[in-house]
Amino acid sequence: MQQDKDRAQGAWRPFNVSRLTTGQIDSHTRPNTLAGCQLEFGTSGTVSHFKLLCRKSGTSLLCLIQRSADFGQQGLSFRQGSRRGLPQRWFVHSAQGFDDLKVQSGAGDQQQKKDQRKADPAVITTHHGGLAGRPQDFFLDQIAIATRDMSTAWALGIVAVHNYQVALMAPEAQATIFADGPDAMISSSYNPVGARAEKVEGGVMLSGRWGWSSGSAHCNWVLLGGVIPGEGYRTLLVPDTQYRIDDTWFTMGLQGTGSNDIVIDEPVFVPDYMTHRQMDGFNCVHGQGPGVYDLPWAQVFVRVVNTSAIGAVRHAIAMMRDRVGLSSTDMAKSSTDPDVLGRIARAANLADEAAAVMVRAYDEMEAANWRPTMIDRARYRFQASLVGDRCIEAMNLLMDIAGGRSVYTGSAFQDLWHDVRMARAHVANNPVGFARNYANMLMGAENTDYFI
Repeated sequence: MQQDKDRAQGAWRPFNVSRLTTGQIDSHTRPNTLAGCQLEFGTSGTVSHFKLLCRKSGTSLLCLIQRSADFGQQGLSFRQGSRRGLPQRWFVHSAQGFDDLKVQSGAGDQQQKKDQRKADPAVITTHHGGLAGRPQDFFLDQIAIATRDMSTAWALGIVAVHNYQVALMAPEAQATIFADGPDAMISSSYNPVGARAEKVEGGVMLSGRWGWSSGSAHCNWVLLGGVIPGEGYRTLLVPDTQYRIDDTWFTMGLQGTGSNDIVIDEPVFVPDYMTHRQMDGFNCVHGQGPGVYDLPWAQVFVRVVNTSAIGAVRHAIAMMRDRVGLSSTDMAKSSTDPDVLGRIARAANLADEAAAVMVRAYDEMEAANWRPTMIDRARYRFQASLVGDRCIEAMNLLMDIAGGRSVYTGSAFQDLWHDVRMARAHVANNPVGFARNYANMLMGAENTDYFI
């Protein structure tokens, strides 16, 4: 009865999932916090993903991807993305598939945590144990995961997409990152405002503070932006032994991404081979040979910070269908009201259009052997920046008919509305400058954007 009451008050985050029998609960959790938890298991292409139904205590439990063959063999490693602190580590062990699962929380030593990290192999090069897959498939997987939880999809996508950038870097950098296999995990903060970078012989001395590093607590490397005096912008790879994470992520949405600050108090040396120059990314400089890595780095990254919003809109529509956490004075009337149905149809269409434009863009890039023209690069950049506005429009259509309970703090539907609006705050999702550059090029001017 208490669980039903908590659900009605929005204290539980709902999912359509398989059953889970909880086992040991240790001192890291309050008694009964995991009672009645459920597990979901899904596959999309090469991806297997897992999610727990959990208390709305400011956490999003997520599993960074493992191959499904690992299930039932060595257990599944979950990471807990925290709204208000660094995550603890969760493990799910299975002896008999879904029928006998035990959940426990544990810290373990640092080496154990590193051993348990698993990366998405989709965009890792084949010679480092990855799949060198197509971006459109990668982003369709991100959408699928976001139909369960947008924070999970956001953090997973951002952490995973960095493997593409690493593939464009010097062979020494790739060998260092993947020395122990393909499961290295990398977060980022590209904004150089708080960075102090000084060019020295053989590399860069780097220190400072960087914000918004999604998924950073799960990673053993970080890509940091810095402007080198007299040279220009680079991103620099730094191991987790040389930085600390400052718990700053107190936000209205996307709390489960754990996008905390990265801090380097004293300058550290970053070798030149562990850096990536902005103009190399723009000019598609790499050593992988012809294929998907000919695609400009920006064309891969800019989609990772908005595509999960498409899945969030679909999640909201599913919640309306199931009436989870929503209310109306007349359920029969709302299900046949022309305005309600029209809004749902328009919201679904906005999400479908955004997904279709994304897939078409990458299909066109693939048809061009991953070497789009400059004006097409500007067009794709502008189109990607529109996803946030389209998804906000869709969520506003739905929020107006979500019912009285959607206005209460803790409402799962309101959380989705906040999550989508948070995504729009990312600089890559502001279309104004990208529209101006694209329109100028259509009128015959030269490109002025070096991240397209």
